[in-house]
Amino acid sequence: MTTHSQRKGRIFRIFPLLLLFFLSGCGAPAQAEPAPFRVITEIHIIRGEGTGAALYTCTDGEIMRQVLTYLRGIDPYGTPEVDPASVPGADYRVVLTYSDGCEQIFHQRCNRYMQVDGGAWKKIDPEKADQLEQLVEAITR
Repeated sequence: MTTHSQRKGRIFRIFPLLLLFFLSGCGAPAQAEPAPFRVITEIHIIRGEGTGAALYTCTDGEIMRQVLTYLRGIDPYGTPEVDPASVPGADYRVVLTYSDGCEQIFHQRCNRYMQVDGGAWKKIDPEKADQLEQLVEAITR
């Protein structure tokens, strides 16, 4: 049988541990850094390769919106059966420049393949891919 003083001793030994346990979760939650707000400030479209490449710069909001709509709708899929670099045809690079200086590069080859930021090549729908040529024509008018 425990005496009253033994019970008090146990409570006094356990109480600081319980207090520490409950108070450790009572602090204000740590606030995560907000994600930086980025906007696309300009879009560069590079047609061709090497020194003969033509560069088009878009800062017009409507044309930029059309290019972004195109990129969102292209929906790359699957792995090509051949190396896209060995296939002759049109070559485009669409470079999105963000307000924080970062860039994202979409490389479209032969209206059949796309690569994003140097990643793996993916197939794309040739009918949808033709829209990029139409956008380039609209930019250069």
